[in-house]
Amino acid sequence: MSVGNNARSPASIAPRGLKGCEVAAYLGLSSSGFARKRRAMIRAGFPPSDPLTGRYDRHAIDAWLDARAGLGGNAGERELLRRLGGGPGAP
Repeated sequence: MSVGNNARSPASIAPRGLKGCEVAAYLGLSSSGFARKRRAMIRAGFPPSDPLTGRYDRHAIDAWLDARAGLGGNAGERELLRRLGGGPGAP
């Protein structure tokens, strides 16, 4: 069965699950800088790595960054992030 010319090869699909070194690059940090800051970032609401894959969810990282910058999301999401210590106005 042919999938046609519109099929994407695995190499052309941007991964959603990122390794720690990829997260560092995505955030503009060195790997060692991310390693040093990771615990504090998680305390501030940064999404931890998945316990099964060990990968970080790129969409969750984007949502965390958006919330910290006061972008997107609805009021309920922003309030939840604020209470968890990850959003704008967090104590």
